[in-house]
Amino acid sequence: MKPKTTSTVEIKLITSEKVKDALPKALIEYLWSLVYSESASKNILQIFELSASQLCEREVQDIVHLVENSEFRSSHRVFGSLPVNEEIHVIRFGKGYHMILAKEKICYTCHSCMCSIRLVH
Repeated sequence: MKPKTTSTVEIKLITSEKVKDALPKALIEYLWSLVYSESASKNILQIFELSASQLCEREVQDIVHLVENSEFRSSHRVFGSLPVNEEIHVIRFGKGYHMILAKEKICYTCHSCMCSIRLVH
């Protein structure tokens, strides 16, 4: 997804490689659109609980969108792609967002999943 531009500021959207491997591109873009929802966009951590469910003998993607330290909760259902069972975290940092799998580690200094790899080399 392209960076979102407000009136004067470009907002960086970073999707980790593990998220790109785990989720279809259309689902990633849908999650980014939910990040921008008015109720959630200013918070530091947004959580997406993704689970497969059945609807009339078809598998569908259920999404529960939560915001840390908030009562915000919204549920969504997506059709048309193979559903996955994952927890996704979207972390706001400065003028951007970083989408990672919940099980990934992120460096809060550089806001990258790759920091520890770079330090090794």
